[in-house]
Amino acid sequence: MRVLHLVDILPGTDGRCLHRLVRRTVEGLQDCGEHVVLEVGGGDRRQPCLPRTSGRLGPSRMMVGGGMSGEPLWRVLEVWADAGRPFDLVHCWGDASLRLRAACAGGPPTYCSLDSMELDAPMMIDVHDLSDIVPLEIQVGSDGMAETLHAAGLELEVQVAPFGFDVHPSPADPARRDGWGADEGTLVFGMVGDRIHKASLGSLIGVPVRLAVSGRDVRIIASEEAGGFADSRRWLQGMDRTGLLVADDMTQGMTGSVDVALAEGTTGRCGEVAGMLPILESLAASRPVLLGHGHPACSDLSECGAVFSGMDHAENDAARWVLDRRGD
Repeated sequence: MRVLHLVDILPGTDGRCLHRLVRRTVEGLQDCGEHVVLEVGGGDRRQPCLPRTSGRLGPSRMMVGGGMSGEPLWRVLEVWADAGRPFDLVHCWGDASLRLRAACAGGPPTYCSLDSMELDAPMMIDVHDLSDIVPLEIQVGSDGMAETLHAAGLELEVQVAPFGFDVHPSPADPARRDGWGADEGTLVFGMVGDRIHKASLGSLIGVPVRLAVSGRDVRIIASEEAGGFADSRRWLQGMDRTGLLVADDMTQGMTGSVDVALAEGTTGRCGEVAGMLPILESLAASRPVLLGHGHPACSDLSECGAVFSGMDHAENDAARWVLDRRGD
């Protein structure tokens, strides 16, 4: 059994959670055939959570005339086949890899693991066309994600298998918190998720701002690449809350240094589906999560006491929930 793993490496994507899942899968199957990992996308060249890869298909090779070309992937499949080592399966990890696979008609059967994704009509057409040509199976980590795919027009069966998740929680970093201007009494909120540049920070800051106005010492940690970061900063400056929002990269294993995770739902995201894995990482690190309305994980985590769902539609209740968990 020879498997080609195509793994999304996208700018502005908090890919480490997905990449850990790839690593665990590949390492666990080393005795069951040959596994080749190929990066797909134009993200950071340093991807420490991925297993060893055999190269990258970047945007300059994949994009032709504004559309996705399957030719680079087809050449990879051809080279291996000509060498007498054809692939028996292609495993796509993410929607960019799935789009590339769909653009490469033909080839071996395909399996796809999806977490976050960008949904549009062309993707649905491409996926259905691919399923008419080769056997295609799609797996997601929650019932909510499957429902979202079907609501977007996917007519294929979707397997739901909760993502197993190994995480080594990062301990609190006093030096980092000190750099944020946070001491032991400060309530630190951290924006988690993926496709950060397309997220909407403005939908997440209502609860922290309410707590700050009530007299609590609060910090909000978010990447400057987050959608709405500059607007949120200007709005807070107008409220004389300049120090409330701190720019830092939450993708660098900082879960243990924040007190509450903020994860966006569907507010402000047109065609974007937020992922489950960053939320699971926060929960594994024993950090409560304020979850935005419409997130696919809302139904799956409805019984989880460490998650408040729909916080952007119930900010007062969410703020009280946070204080109750702290014993205030």
